[in-house]
Amino acid sequence: MNKPHVKVFREQKELNIVITPLLNASLNFGTHTLKFDTLKETLALLAFSCVKQQDSYESYSYKQDIQMLTKRSKHIFSVRELLQKVDKTPLLGLSINYKKLSNSYNKILKKRSLIFLLGDFLNTEELEIGTLAHKHEVVLIIIRDRFEENPAQLGEINITDPLSGLNSNVTIDKSAALQIKMKLFKDDEILFSKLHKSGIKYLKIYTDEKPLEKLLPFMSSI
Repeated sequence: MNKPHVKVFREQKELNIVITPLLNASLNFGTHTLKFDTLKETLALLAFSCVKQQDSYESYSYKQDIQMLTKRSKHIFSVRELLQKVDKTPLLGLSINYKKLSNSYNKILKKRSLIFLLGDFLNTEELEIGTLAHKHEVVLIIIRDRFEENPAQLGEINITDPLSGLNSNVTIDKSAALQIKMKLFKDDEILFSKLHKSGIKYLKIYTDEKPLEKLLPFMSSI
């Protein structure tokens, strides 16, 4: 796409590039745009940059287990195929088995790879990623909505559980908002500690940001 992408992928040309969206029900949320839409835009940019630079890549989706989306390719049709398959994935009821993530990849990826994992990375207490990072180069792209990290006091509202699809009335007062904020803050502290320990680079993109503007400087720093 632009020079930052050229630099990165030329330096990593000996690596097999793997792009993986982590698909779960909580992506169907957003106060600006849906996290799922931001993820798909980011996914398209990564895949298209591979094609633009004639770097082959393969893609998988991950939920409870790993599933191939597109075979290794450097052609534009693979980007369309990838986006179509992701877009058609029903998110309702989906959850991610973070505990099996490393083992799932290590079973199928025999060659050292540059792995991009895209998702909202919520509730990652059981994430085990050290063994994956030991064998491969892993990059996380975290898609979030600012409301998740700094929830407002909304009073009583009706919400839909993304896993069960059931509606219920909940009250988000000052105390509840603070509890939500602190839980995610503590979860992220643990997550980022794991990433730093394993030497994993990560980028956070919010739903009110333009993915391209965040990706360009980040990719040039890898």
